[in-house]
Amino acid sequence: MVFQDYALYPHMRVRQNLEMPLLMSMTSLGQRMPLLNLIDRKIKNTKIEITKIVSEISKKLKIEHLLDRRPGELSGGQRQRVALGRALVRNPDIFLMDEPLSNLDAKLRESVRTEITELHKDTGLTFIYVTHDQTEAMTMSTMVGLMHLGEFLQIGRPNELYKKPKNITVARFIGSPEINIFSIKDFENIKEKLIKVKNFEIKSSQIDSFSLGVRPEDIQIINSQRKTNLSKNKQELIDFNFSVKIKNIEDLGPELFVHCTGLHEKSSFRIRIQKKSLNNNYKQGSQLNIKINLRDATLFNHEGQSLDAKLEK
Repeated sequence: MVFQDYALYPHMRVRQNLEMPLLMSMTSLGQRMPLLNLIDRKIKNTKIEITKIVSEISKKLKIEHLLDRRPGELSGGQRQRVALGRALVRNPDIFLMDEPLSNLDAKLRESVRTEITELHKDTGLTFIYVTHDQTEAMTMSTMVGLMHLGEFLQIGRPNELYKKPKNITVARFIGSPEINIFSIKDFENIKEKLIKVKNFEIKSSQIDSFSLGVRPEDIQIINSQRKTNLSKNKQELIDFNFSVKIKNIEDLGPELFVHCTGLHEKSSFRIRIQKKSLNNNYKQGSQLNIKINLRDATLFNHEGQSLDAKLEK
């Protein structure tokens, strides 16, 4: 177990913190007594073995130069490595990590995140990692279990949860900025049509019951307003095109997060684009013509369940 607040013994040096789990598991109560351990010859060999294990683990975690320091003399990242080492010396079958990076600053969190990922690959052990940070879940995991109100909503590989969420709750939790949810009834010129979205047939009387989830990076900026696109053969809805107004632009260097008002005054959504795609003439209050490719969207029913999974069966 690796705790959120490290739970290191403050009066012990790093070496003693790493040795403690081994001493408790490899020696008896009598062997740990200050005077009796001088008589027992077996304790000497055990201590040599413990020292060897601690040395190997400290080198792996790059904390061998910290062994004679106390926790109070360490930085947050160094304490986290010691906490990891204290669990690692026991050679467990499973690691349980309870938000181990939440107490670190952003830069250090990124560094330690990489170290834990490399440690997982090196050891080949199972890590159960509890986090509220979706970035940690997406970048570190081979499998993700998304839990809400005590129940698993979806278990799968990170990209599965991102590309094929089972419901709106999963879709909204995974991804930054958050996925955009559109109600189909808000779009013009489709209410009287029989349409197909991703091979799912929607009658005009059913339009109110469906919504679309569109990732911010799947929205394209176009030069001029066009009509909503329907394929000629199957009346399959291919894309939506409409005009929006810019509320705010977040400049992140190579890319921009553009916050817009949507199809009506109360709706809003986000676009994630490369900076070169938006010229300097656009600013707050400007109009944008955009296109949503529905082949990249997720269709949800009135209960918020994704229909994509049903279509693939």
